[in-house]
Amino acid sequence: MAVAAGFTFTSSFPFLLSVKSLVLLLLTLCYWKTSYGLQGAKSGVDGKDLHYHVLHASSLLPSAVCNSSKALPEKSPLQVVHKHGPCYQLNQDKAKKPPTHAEALFQDQARVSSTGFLTLGKSRGSLKSVKFTPLSTRLIHPSFFGLDITGINVGGENLSILASVFTNSGAIIDSATVITRLPPAAYAALRSAFRERMSQYPMAKKLSILETCYDFSNYKSVDIPNISFFFRGDVEVAIPLEGTVVDNGDSQIRYKGDQAAIVSIRKTRAETGLVKMATSIFSNLFSFLLPVFLIFFLLPHFSKNSFALQGKISTQGTKGLRHIHIIQTSSLLPSTVCNSSAKAMNKKSSLEVVHKRGPCFQTDQDGANAPSNEEILSQDQARVDWIHSRLSMNNSMEEIDAVTVPTKIGISVGTLNYLVTVGFGTPPVKYALVFDTGSHFTWIQCEPCAGFCHDQVEPIFNPSKSKSYANISCRTPTCNQISVEAMQKGCLTSTCVYRIAYGDSSTSAGFLAKEKLTISRSDVFQSYLFGCGQENQFRRGNRVAGIIGLGRGKFSFVSQTAKKYNKIFSHCLPSDDCLTGYLSFGNTKLPREIKFTPMAKTFRNTPFYGLDIIGIKVRGHRVPIKSSVFKTAGAIIDSGTVITRLPPTAYAQFKAEYQKWMTRYPRAPPLSILDTCYDFSGYDVIATPAVSVIFHGGVEVDIHLSGILYMRNVSQACLAFAKNKDAHDEAIFGNFQQKTYEVVYDDVKGRVGFLPGGCP
Repeated sequence: MAVAAGFTFTSSFPFLLSVKSLVLLLLTLCYWKTSYGLQGAKSGVDGKDLHYHVLHASSLLPSAVCNSSKALPEKSPLQVVHKHGPCYQLNQDKAKKPPTHAEALFQDQARVSSTGFLTLGKSRGSLKSVKFTPLSTRLIHPSFFGLDITGINVGGENLSILASVFTNSGAIIDSATVITRLPPAAYAALRSAFRERMSQYPMAKKLSILETCYDFSNYKSVDIPNISFFFRGDVEVAIPLEGTVVDNGDSQIRYKGDQAAIVSIRKTRAETGLVKMATSIFSNLFSFLLPVFLIFFLLPHFSKNSFALQGKISTQGTKGLRHIHIIQTSSLLPSTVCNSSAKAMNKKSSLEVVHKRGPCFQTDQDGANAPSNEEILSQDQARVDWIHSRLSMNNSMEEIDAVTVPTKIGISVGTLNYLVTVGFGTPPVKYALVFDTGSHFTWIQCEPCAGFCHDQVEPIFNPSKSKSYANISCRTPTCNQISVEAMQKGCLTSTCVYRIAYGDSSTSAGFLAKEKLTISRSDVFQSYLFGCGQENQFRRGNRVAGIIGLGRGKFSFVSQTAKKYNKIFSHCLPSDDCLTGYLSFGNTKLPREIKFTPMAKTFRNTPFYGLDIIGIKVRGHRVPIKSSVFKTAGAIIDSGTVITRLPPTAYAQFKAEYQKWMTRYPRAPPLSILDTCYDFSGYDVIATPAVSVIFHGGVEVDIHLSGILYMRNVSQACLAFAKNKDAHDEAIFGNFQQKTYEVVYDDVKGRVGFLPGGCP
């Protein structure tokens, strides 16, 4: 029985010595020059780590001998062979030559000299070592299986590819397609990384659709970087050597336990190729093995089609980021489809984080009513101005109260972009609240809205329907704490009243109350102090129920839940508005890979979390900024500030270094506070240097690609950093640059941690 892509099932089960087994055996015992099978393994070569394959060039020749296997998995009634391989002898016409390599590429097929298997049903114990990724819910088709690709790694380094590059079109896995198809930006990043690591070998002419080719004719052995693909659910598929190189016409697919390895071998000249095509599929053949040359192939895709992948699943760790980001310009534009991540929900005591203007927050909001980029950046500056004004007093919250006007002007909240959903009352009712590490008070809108309530998605909270609601008396120490916390205190009969006015004209006033707060079924807090807002006003574009304050202060969520969570929380802000992140509480399962930097003690008596920035890197090279420039005023980290602010001198040197690497692109006009902008309208793919911020203790945070450029549109993309007005203003590490990192706040030990790749 023959099947697509040149594979045939037979009923015989002869002995199989697999290519992988032969590789390991030969690598351990000896080097056989007469071998026609694959030789090599993941090995350290010339000081390199285990992210490279080392192989003998002569071993790239195909085998003419069938290696059949009896050791098939339990309940595997069908054996898989290739119709052009030596294991398929039925009616073979020896006078008729198999297709050439160019023909094979044109037909998208290859051949192999070993056998595999097709398993039907669930055999006992065969799935224990398999790592599963869920089928995509975005791509549902009666003929294809959809997957969600989340990243690519080359030579042990993650490529900085925007999540939207993959989510815009989706992916399928296909046993009949030979060559993997990728979106143009993902392909360009992979090709660039691969070529950089293969620069020691001479290039060869392209082969059919493969454009990155090498001549190995003068080499006895070659080093080839490992390639891994990542799928939703943190499943890493490490492509084995057989799936990274190509030879004429032979293709093999082997599935065993947690493996899906792909091989293709050619008998003619050896070349390595990468191609641009108008389709997007990930194939049964990740690469071809050639006898004298190497063919590496991945096909970019310039349409909105899907792509798929097969490979060996591995737990191999990956570290580091590329020093250059390759970007498809269209991928910089926002997506309109929500892609929720299951990663956040794998954590105990966690809430899903979504962007308030993204598709994951179902507000049915009129796009015309959303604030413009200029308004967002203007609100961001208002928030920064207030932070600097407050910190310039150099006082604690108690002392600040004595010098502020009766109506306390608080921090700007218009830039609070990220929200979580929590439950209030008995029975609990869910409400969407923006969270803020620079605020120390929680409030929600309440019926009967005696003054005014802005529009929100959910029905407004009605205290009279909750069995656990209670107002705070005016004569209690708790009520007096309002003034200590830099808010305005009042009384209505015997009930305590609060009022807070924010720097962007947002306000809330109402009753100080206590209520049951529900984070999850196991995380419920009785008598949680909050503001039951009767007169509230948010800036336009906000349809949330209120704010949850994660800063320092006696009313803050962090302080009120300290007995359970020990003043530890973390958040991960997604790379795109169409994706989701998480907000987690407590010390449960903090990864060991998190790198901590001490909190700056200067800000201990403020709502803010201080850090010490000591340097900046551009394209892997440290910008020569004097350490005193950062020490003058210090720095804070803030989830509510969008754009990172730097001291004027540091920003000028950083900007100059960044501009050196962007001279190929035409400049665009400034956008509000952003003065370094570019016009990418004439480019399909662009390259931008990587940027890193270094904190005390040598903690280096490589800014994700999504945090380097702020896009108004393709013709106005701006460096997402801004300068402070004065050298004595504190630097602020904003939320735009925190994307994809799990940021851990440990206020008891006085430290902040960073873990890359915390969320998409």
